[in-house]
Amino acid sequence: MSQTKEKSKRRFTTQIMTAAFMLSSSFSLGKRSPGERVKTKNKKLKQLLCIIGMYGMILPIIYGTAKIMGESPEPSPAVQQSQQNTIQEALQAQIRGYELVLQREPDNLTALEGLANTKMQVKDYAGAIVILENLVKQYPERSDLATRLAEAKQRVGQK
Repeated sequence: MSQTKEKSKRRFTTQIMTAAFMLSSSFSLGKRSPGERVKTKNKKLKQLLCIIGMYGMILPIIYGTAKIMGESPEPSPAVQQSQQNTIQEALQAQIRGYELVLQREPDNLTALEGLANTKMQVKDYAGAIVILENLVKQYPERSDLATRLAEAKQRVGQK
């Protein structure tokens, strides 16, 4: 961020210097009366001051907006806790739904996989291991189930 500010400052300084140079070079010392030269100088000086004033008003707005856009607000601990509780409630509801399906259809592969995955998400690794061991016995060709079982066993070992 500091490099961007530094570049912006250099660009602003360069623009001001360019405007000042253009202003000073536009004063001709030709055959004008002293009154005309003063009027021209005053007009150019007003233009320069107007440009500087506009940059002075616009740049803080741009920097402020850039600073606001660059920041990501952190949710408060209460909001984080509420979000976590909502996620846990949704996962528990999924578990209840899978269990209801399994009461009607105990061999439903989709429900068994879903239940095992959801139990992993709520960190009920022991429950997931029981389901995954039965699935691996029933479907030994499914390497993804064996991988998931190994992951659950590893997570139990880390607890």
